[in-house]
Parts: sequence; structure tokens; C-alpha cells
Amino acid sequence: MKNKHLKFWLAVGSGIIMVMLLTFIIGMAIVEQFNFKKEYCLLLIPILVYAVAQFTINYCEITED
Repeated sequence: MKNKHLKFWLAVGSGIIMVMLLTFIIGMAIVEQFNFKKEYCLLLIPILVYAVAQFTINYCEITED
């Protein structure tokens, strides 16, 4: 795929998702003001890993030239 504009926006989107998920997981580990089980954050870890992998692949393909 030669469309670097699309890959740029995919990298930005996955970077934003990555930061939001990491902030949510860390926030839930620290704050317990409402009834939310911390164990549910474990379900978000595969999504976080996927976002990191997608960001890394897209960023490497954008900057390879």
C-alpha cells in the first residue's frame, strides 16, 4: 500500500487509542471512587498491545524512506 497519508492517520489514531487505554488502565489502578473492578482492565491489555503493534508498523512504513 503506497498511500502514506492513510498510514499517517492510522498511526495517529492508534497512538491516540494507545494513550487513552494506558491512561484509563493506570487511572483505574489508582482511583477507586466508583464501583469498577480493576480486573476488567486486564481485558483491555490485548487491545493495548494491538494498538502498540499497529502504531509501530504504520510508523515504520511511513518513515522508511
